[in-house]
Amino acid sequence: MDKSDFVELQSKTINFLRFPMAIAVVFIHTHADVGNLVDADFKFFSWQGIYNVVGVLFSHVLSHIAVPLFFFISGLLFFINFREWSWLRYRKKIKSRIYTLIIPYILWNLIPFLLFLLGYMVIGVKNHSLEEIKNFLYSTNINLFYDYHSWETVTNWFGKKVVMSGPFNFPLWFLRDLIFVSVLTPLIYYLINKLKVIFIILLLFAYLSNVWISIPGLSVLACFFYSLGAYISINLINVFAILKKYRKIVLTTSLILLFVSVVYDGMNTIIGSFFYPFFIIFMSSCVFYFAFLFVDKSHLMVGNTLISSCFFIYVFHCMPLPLFGNLNHLIRVFLLKIMPGQSPVDMVIVYFANPLFTVAICVFLFRILTMFLPRVSGVFMGNR
Repeated sequence: MDKSDFVELQSKTINFLRFPMAIAVVFIHTHADVGNLVDADFKFFSWQGIYNVVGVLFSHVLSHIAVPLFFFISGLLFFINFREWSWLRYRKKIKSRIYTLIIPYILWNLIPFLLFLLGYMVIGVKNHSLEEIKNFLYSTNINLFYDYHSWETVTNWFGKKVVMSGPFNFPLWFLRDLIFVSVLTPLIYYLINKLKVIFIILLLFAYLSNVWISIPGLSVLACFFYSLGAYISINLINVFAILKKYRKIVLTTSLILLFVSVVYDGMNTIIGSFFYPFFIIFMSSCVFYFAFLFVDKSHLMVGNTLISSCFFIYVFHCMPLPLFGNLNHLIRVFLLKIMPGQSPVDMVIVYFANPLFTVAICVFLFRILTMFLPRVSGVFMGNR
């Protein structure tokens, strides 16, 4: 396979992965009342046990490879045909990201907040004084776009809980961090050029140990996977050839780590959080390899409409809606209302139906938006 064929196949593989990874992001935010199997007080071979395993597998484990893959792909694409540093090319890329990242990021946080504020004022004005509403707005200020929400994630090697944060539309923390690392690409390029693979090894250690500086927008997840993609792109590394050579090791290790991660509920236990980053690296590599192989052998591709809708699915599925929470939550409540009961069987059905209905509605709304308001949708979608 020559260079041009490899680049084309790599591009097709990335496009093929976009829609499944968008679905995976929805699964991450799909409610699953589950826990690790070690502390479970029910039989493994029961509907309750099946529901628990399904919830852990899809919401707490497998789906979590989506965000690292998106960071990796972003770093890979930023440095395509970027062998030597050029400030002119950097400015051009950053300028394009103003339209593809920054403007959509602002809009998809600001519009939901204004809608939320409208609902808050209409419904809450009876219970809150104008002074209280004013104080609420004052306390929100820049946090709306930066760290409006915060939550604990994994436990690092020193036993400290790592705290993550996100803007008002909280899944957009990924977009926030992507903007940060995109701006920092001159530094990333410099360190890759000077330190070579040592820079990636240092970031790898930081990612595995979760020992990192606590700055919202500069997560170790973003820095490691984005820089890894940049390193591979800058050095013209055929990642498929490497994965093919070590595929048995990658696959075997991925399956072992998958089993451990499901048993210990991903990053939600101390033991699980230790193995979690290893699992993410190996399983992401495994998925990327098999996607590459599938595209190369089958030549099947995801439709353009589905690929184009990925960004809308990502920004809209958990967007705060006034009075209703968000779309994903609203659909779950609706499904639980129409189910005949709330047995473990019903819960399994609701669990899978919830993200699938969410994705379907997002794709439908995206098509309506692009058909009737193409210019508006272009701005909101970053002209994707």
